[in-house]
Amino acid sequence: MKPETFTDRSRQAITDAVALAASRGHPEVTPVHLAATLLAPDDGFVTSILERLGADRGALRADVEGLLKSLPRVTGQNQPGVSSNLSAVLEEASRLSRKLGDSHV
Repeated sequence: MKPETFTDRSRQAITDAVALAASRGHPEVTPVHLAATLLAPDDGFVTSILERLGADRGALRADVEGLLKSLPRVTGQNQPGVSSNLSAVLEEASRLSRKLGDSHV
């Protein structure tokens, strides 16, 4: 996974996920944190896709919030680490983008 292959929007979502994990005292940044940041903006591209699919974004956000609340918390940690699950998600996103002929994720 090469950071330079991620678009500005993708890098911002990852940065926001790290900030969310840190603000909640979570020791790791997980796919749940990334999902929360992607679901947050009312005018984001994920919101647009969900609307087209007829998905209930409010219900998804509530489910993600429940998952966030269930994650372990620590005190005194400066920066959360990236979980192996999130690393796997990002690696798969990179792999799929290459397979589709895209240069960026």
